[in-house]
Amino acid sequence: RITELCNEDRTKNADEISRLKLQLDKLPNAYIQTFNSFCARVIKEKGYILEDSEGKSVLDPSRIILDENELTIVRNKACTNAIESKYKDDILDESFLTLTKMFGDGRDDVNLSEVVLGIFLKLRSLPDYLGLLTNIQSQINEDDSTGRLSLYDIVFEDISVVVDAGLANSDKLRSAISSATFLSTPASDKKKKQALLDIVDAYDLYFLRCKKAMDEYASLTEIDESSKLKRTVDSLPVAKDKEGISGNLKYEALTKSKDISDGVNTVNELFAPIATMAILFKQYANIEKNPNGYNGSAQYMAFPMDIRDCLDSEYDVLIEEQKRRHACVSSLIELIRRTDKEYAVLKDKIGGMDYSDQEHIAYKILLLEEAYSYYRQKFVEIYIDEYQDNSSLQDAIVDEFSSNNVFRVGDVKQSIYKFRYANPYMFISRMNEYANGTNGSLSTLSCNFRSTREILDFVNVICEQVMTEKATEIEYDEKQRLNHPTNEKSGFVPNVVAIEAPQKGESDVTNIELMCEGVRTQVEKFVSMGYELRDICILSRKKKSLASISDYLNQSGFDSTVTESK
Repeated sequence: RITELCNEDRTKNADEISRLKLQLDKLPNAYIQTFNSFCARVIKEKGYILEDSEGKSVLDPSRIILDENELTIVRNKACTNAIESKYKDDILDESFLTLTKMFGDGRDDVNLSEVVLGIFLKLRSLPDYLGLLTNIQSQINEDDSTGRLSLYDIVFEDISVVVDAGLANSDKLRSAISSATFLSTPASDKKKKQALLDIVDAYDLYFLRCKKAMDEYASLTEIDESSKLKRTVDSLPVAKDKEGISGNLKYEALTKSKDISDGVNTVNELFAPIATMAILFKQYANIEKNPNGYNGSAQYMAFPMDIRDCLDSEYDVLIEEQKRRHACVSSLIELIRRTDKEYAVLKDKIGGMDYSDQEHIAYKILLLEEAYSYYRQKFVEIYIDEYQDNSSLQDAIVDEFSSNNVFRVGDVKQSIYKFRYANPYMFISRMNEYANGTNGSLSTLSCNFRSTREILDFVNVICEQVMTEKATEIEYDEKQRLNHPTNEKSGFVPNVVAIEAPQKGESDVTNIELMCEGVRTQVEKFVSMGYELRDICILSRKKKSLASISDYLNQSGFDSTVTESK
């Protein structure tokens, strides 16, 4: 296609033709290969610079990549050996026994082995997974020694969003209350407004105390401040009593309105931080039942109410529970480390490796100046296709020898390799970063030349309803929609045909017969519309289904054949 473009009469675009011809000249010398092939090439070209403490090469050139069946056997054996070694320790780890009870069934540790392997394989898609385990263990040790509740780091982060929103909404909420019409009787309306304003005043002071408490908590790290830590953790609910919120405040109900002009719904939305905190700490505010409208208002904050259980517990109870959890995590980390060692030993015995080994070795090589300098000089431009399916380790490999010269192409909506530890969040992160003009530029290819407008409209309608940031990691908005270049009608409008199966005993017709008849009806409809049989293609997940459909169509007078997919 580049050659065709160069041969076209483009006298007005001489610079573009010159650039394209230059690309053609460079094409034979380009590295066009899979990521694994590139890693293998790095190992072959620069593997000699990896040496052990005695200056000997750590790479064995006779190693081969094991197939997936072989790797499954080796990994399972490695994890089994790791678990058995824990049983053989001189001092049996109580937290390890807790893990066996949590994941075992009393007969074997198969479930525990699956959990360990699942985490282990996911970790191996990261650049320095053993270093990550070390950092996690260090954080656990620090929290246990200082008495810091790691759970509260998460809780306070969630609460701080509510507190900040409450402080930000204060003036707007007062204005909205004053402007809204709640009741038809002026005297009653005035009384309700004052009751709501009293709540806003009380919670203004409470939000300020909450912010102060969380700021103080965030600054406490030293061991000798553990008493302050405990006091700070208890400060959120206590702050309510100090401000007279407990027992002295009348919690006025909220009301919904169908009349947008009366401003009531605006009040309900701005009231969300107060409603959230009232529900969260209602036992401290003498609230037996959530006031009317508070649940609906709180939904505007999308706050995780399941954290109430930890807020209801005393600090000493929470810290002991945390230590027990940390002990189990430490035992799990130890199992993962032992699995890693056993896995390496077993691979050494059979002279094998996996693709993850290949990537980790290439990454270690590229950390060395001789290697990354060589490849930085070699590659003027780096192109990565299907970027949404890259792993964190693969991304780190490219970062080591790139220099703001990477062109990434992908579509996060097509990310299908998370089971192989692809990390589509990297794509989303870079996309948002580039969109803001940081570290790169973003080009959105929203024009689809492959499909008719009708097909694209159909896809957009479906995806707009099912693809949200929370459910699928990306919001299907105008930036993600697929657009036709001309927007002209050019084809058949897609539709979904549902075939309802009869209840058991109502009919002798089988499901496969119903499906075949449903397909025959659609084929007949398309033929009546002027389409030829050769224009119609039927796809199925199962080859057996296609054979049944083909036989049925042939018997019905529609010639059809089944072809093998490659």
